[in-house]
Order: sequence, then structure tokens, then C-alpha cells
Amino acid sequence: KGFNIFVEKPFLTQHDRISTALNYASNNKIITSVGYNMRFTERLQYMKKQIIRGNLNDIQNVNIEVLTDFRKWRKNKDYKDTVSFNKSLGGGVINELSHEVDYMIYLFGKPKSVKVSHNKDYKIASDVELNIIADFNYNKNFTIKLHANMLSDKNKRICSIYTKENNFIINHLSNKIQTIGKSESVLKFSDSTNQSYMNEIKDMLHCITKNVKSLFSFEYFVPTQVTLNAMHSSLHKNKRIYLR
Repeated sequence: KGFNIFVEKPFLTQHDRISTALNYASNNKIITSVGYNMRFTERLQYMKKQIIRGNLNDIQNVNIEVLTDFRKWRKNKDYKDTVSFNKSLGGGVINELSHEVDYMIYLFGKPKSVKVSHNKDYKIASDVELNIIADFNYNKNFTIKLHANMLSDKNKRICSIYTKENNFIINHLSNKIQTIGKSESVLKFSDSTNQSYMNEIKDMLHCITKNVKSLFSFEYFVPTQVTLNAMHSSLHKNKRIYLR
């Protein structure tokens, strides 16, 4: 039909269909966007600028944690009937909490390889992964560890960046960045989570009105999807997967 397309994350769950989607969008000259709204938050945009300016060239390693309880996400629905809990619908922690993988790539680029382990120490029966630890290796001299648990009794969403002189703690729940080390500071941001959702829709509408490509169109999220697919493969095959 030639409609412009906004896709709620993730972009795709089938690796072999990525090129088909890209070619379709290009050939039909349609505006596309993917709903990774965290890229529109002031805290991540601020940190991205710091990295581009070379203010974090000596990164040693990064730890990312996201802990939540998906059973509380939709209060008026049985969690067993939700997308999150059903493999056939694309559920599981890798897809559901893929915002963390996306902003990791937004800040640091695509990793060289990934190894995912599944912690099955929980009391409910499920055919999807609910609690994982992922180890990402980069061409640069640092590694990133991600702990994603969507069946936790804690509520936490933090990215810790460790450099030789300072540590930068991005707290997504309190919307602030704390610097610890040679220099000490706390930056508090005023934008709301709802504003980030509004901003991504406004960007899409702007691009449609002006007939220009969005910086959040399909092709910019291919590295995210390739990484997510590699994570699924690593979990399934129980080995480290190298990304192309």
C-alpha cells in the first residue's frame, strides 16, 4: 500500500528477513522508524556527545543491569497470556528488554562477539528465557556485561561506565548521571519517559512532512537486530557467537 512504517521494538525477529525489509523500504521510498525510545532521552544523548567528543576514550569496561518483574507490567491481564511470556509471540527477556542492547550499540557500536548464559533459578514454568547474563567482546580494549532479568523482586536500570579516571553511572530510573572518581558530579535531567515516546513520534511525523529519511529508520537498527539474533543463537547453541 506504500504506507510509512513505525515498528515497535524489536525491528525483526527473523535474521533472513532484514534485507527484504530494507530493500522494500528503499524501493518504495517510505519513511520508517523503530521504537527504541531510549535513544531520545536527554541522558543518553548527553553521554553519546561525550563519547563523540573523545571525553571517554579510556573506557575499561561497562556493566549494564536491568531488573524488573514483567508480571506487574499489565495489571489487568494474566501474565501467562501476554506476549512477554510466550515464545511463539516473540517473548522472553532478550526481546522484551532489548532497549538495553540498543542503547549499548547506540553508545559503543556493535560488539565483536557475544556469549549468553541463562539463569533458570525461578519458580514459574516458562518456555522463554527470563533471566540472562550476556558477555560482549569489542574490538576495543573493553568488554560489556549485561544482566537482564524480567522476573526480579528488584527494580533497577543502570549503566556503569568505568574509565581510568572516572566512573559514570547512568541511572535510567532516577534520570541522572553520576560521575565518581577524579571529578565528582551529578547531572539530573528533566525529561520524562513519556517525553521520549512523544519525541520518537514527532521525529517520524517531521520526516513524513518534510519527506526526509529519519535517523531512526530501519537501517540504523540492523546492528541492534543482528546482535539480538546472535544472543538468541548463543543461548540456543550454548556457545560464543561472532557477529559479522
